[in-house]
Amino acid sequence: MFTPSRRCGSPCSTVSRLVVREAGQGNGPRGKHNSSPPSTSGREEPIVIRVCSLCKAEKSADEFYWFFDKWTERKYPSSRCRPCHQKYKRNNPNTQRNRKSEKLALRYGLTYAQWTALRESTGFRCMICGISETELGKRLDVDHCHRTGKVRGVLCNPCNKVLGIARDSIPTLTAAIAYLNLNHKVQHS
Repeated sequence: MFTPSRRCGSPCSTVSRLVVREAGQGNGPRGKHNSSPPSTSGREEPIVIRVCSLCKAEKSADEFYWFFDKWTERKYPSSRCRPCHQKYKRNNPNTQRNRKSEKLALRYGLTYAQWTALRESTGFRCMICGISETELGKRLDVDHCHRTGKVRGVLCNPCNKVLGIARDSIPTLTAAIAYLNLNHKVQHS
């Protein structure tokens, strides 16, 4: 059974083609290399075949990477098979930086150079707790006001989450500090 072309759901505009075949229905006769193991339930599961955007070969869906977009909380398949994806990454070493540049521009209106300068201005340290990127083991996050969209600075992920969970509420954070101080005094008395 052949399913026509459709959008793959990824943020890019590539079109991927899905082909679904019943297990054991290959292009050639069943043989040693293209037969599937018998199903234990008596009913065979369909095999999903994808077409790689680079080599144009039909391959099993297992031969493609899946990516997770934390903003949309969705998984989406790569348009390239694993070997082509590795080759693409080797030939395009700046792809991670380019993706970061696109995200910074789209979400915060920052260029990669501006983000780097912002991190440098803080000594590559979180503006709340002071942990360095080296100690943290990853780069600092951009902190922004959710009402205005204005960038406020760079924070480590835990500090950025604290502000987000408290919904940037100064009274909530002040009450949390008072609560910690009260319990700190009780424990050390």
